[in-house]
Amino acid sequence: MASSSGRAARAAGLVTGLALAALLVFAMRVPASDQPLGAGVRVEVVPPGELDAGADPVVLSAKNLVAGEGRRGAVTLRNITVGDVRVHVRKRARGLGGGVRLELHAGGRVLHRDFVLKKADSIKLRARAWIPAGARGYEGRQARVVLRLRTELVEEQP
Repeated sequence: MASSSGRAARAAGLVTGLALAALLVFAMRVPASDQPLGAGVRVEVVPPGELDAGADPVVLSAKNLVAGEGRRGAVTLRNITVGDVRVHVRKRARGLGGGVRLELHAGGRVLHRDFVLKKADSIKLRARAWIPAGARGYEGRQARVVLRLRTELVEEQP
C-alpha cells in the first residue's frame, strides 16, 4: 500500500511536469505577424561557351515580394568569340504564376526573343520582377526562371 506522502509526491510531480510542458508549448510557439507572406523570384542565366557571364549567373534574386512591389537585377554578358553573334533567349519558368510578372531588357530595349552582340562587346542583361498592386494568389510562391542562351555567328555583309 502506498503512503499518503508518496501519492502527494507523485501528484506534485505530475502537476509540475504538466506545468513545464505547457510552458514549453507557450515559449516555442511562432508569433503571429501582420506582414503579408511574399513571393520569391530567382532568375539565372545559362550562357553557352561563346558568352561570358562572370562568376555569378544569377540575374535577380528577390525574397518577400508583395503586391505593388518590384525588384531589379542584372548580369553582364560578354562576347568572347571571333565575330558578332546573335543571341537567342529561351525562358524556362517554374512557379511564375500567381501574379508574378517578369520583364527582360538588353541594350536598352525590352527583350522578346533575341539580340546581336558585337565581337568583344558586353551587354547588360536586366531583369525586372514585380507583382501588380491588387494581385492575389502569389503568397508563399517560389518562382525560378532559367534563361537558356544560344548563339549563332552573324555572317558579315559585303
